[in-house]
Amino acid sequence: MNSKSVDNDKLNQINVDLIESKLDSNKVKDFIFDDTLKRHKYSKYIFGLSSHHDHLNGGYSLSHNLVTGGILQEKHFYPTNCELYQRQVDVCESSTFITKLDIAQAMLEEWIDKVDNILMDNWYSSQKILKTIVNHKKSFFTMLKKDRNFKENHKTKRQLQEYKKYINPKSYKKVFVNNQWHLVHEKIGFLPKVGKVKVLFTKFYDPITRRSKKLHYLCTNNINLTIEEVLIKYKDRWPIETFYKDIKQNLGFEKCIIRKEIGVKRHFLLSFIAHSLLIFSKKKQLSCGETQKELKYSYIKQILQNYGLPSHNLEACKKELMILC
Repeated sequence: MNSKSVDNDKLNQINVDLIESKLDSNKVKDFIFDDTLKRHKYSKYIFGLSSHHDHLNGGYSLSHNLVTGGILQEKHFYPTNCELYQRQVDVCESSTFITKLDIAQAMLEEWIDKVDNILMDNWYSSQKILKTIVNHKKSFFTMLKKDRNFKENHKTKRQLQEYKKYINPKSYKKVFVNNQWHLVHEKIGFLPKVGKVKVLFTKFYDPITRRSKKLHYLCTNNINLTIEEVLIKYKDRWPIETFYKDIKQNLGFEKCIIRKEIGVKRHFLLSFIAHSLLIFSKKKQLSCGETQKELKYSYIKQILQNYGLPSHNLEACKKELMILC
């Protein structure tokens, strides 16, 4: 894992070439970027480890913070880019500090001419990133923070959170998307230094209790889409979250402990390649974990047959075989 005879850039190119060879150029491709934590409970002498905010426990975790980008096509997510983010206090004097937004910007510039839409959460919806997307005549779908300035017309500029007191509660439309009810009010206006956009003031709604949850601000520069189409497209960002779950639960992403920088980054890449291979090997609508188990069993079944053993031994010894795997 720490050998310099293997180049990490070449490994990454293998993954990218594999993905590009499998994608259908005639179908819509979306680019998604986000970040995740790779937690380490017991070791602090690993390259790049630092204390990062962990929204799952509401505090901080000793972890790697990994910014990831990838292609979404037909509900499948294929990871193409990964970069380790290090806080400014953790970067040595000989290195240059790079923000998460700068990392995401570099990924975006690499892929923007090859995709149709860009999906992201509110952390990455900076003016620079959104302007880059608009300049390339692509569509973005993102959440905005509540203090973001928005102009309903050229004269009045307010923070998004201020608009809710000017919206008539009866003007919210009930929309059912992906088995979830939403209350939605739409406005078309301008984001400073970005351009004309559509903003959906949306909140989850329970039709039984008639109660709604926190207000969110969903934004796109594709103003011709309906409310339902915008909500569905933003929901397409979810596969990057299931990707993180798959590599952590099924591919040992958080179980590998390597100290050196080259090995740490190589493990990221190998996890991504393994995930891509699993996705492309699917013949059924299975999860990544189910596909992994199916491949294990088919491999063991082949071994049993090679040694002249009956294949029903596989079913009789599944628990024992899983331990051996």
